[in-house]
Amino acid sequence: MNLKEGSVDEAIQVMEREMKAMWDTDEVLYILKEDVSFIKTIMLSLHYERQYFTDEIGVIIGEA
Repeated sequence: MNLKEGSVDEAIQVMEREMKAMWDTDEVLYILKEDVSFIKTIMLSLHYERQYFTDEIGVIIGEA
């Protein structure tokens, strides 16, 4: 996405969809092996914005 042609909100929405797709397609298992820090960053984001991800994206985040 080119931010000159779109908004920051649109860019964030694209990133959120791609992040959810990583879990839906099990791509996250490959990425976990290759880039642990990236997965840690995503997990922190999910933890601190749990209600948002549940309401806006439909992801149920547990406390396991």
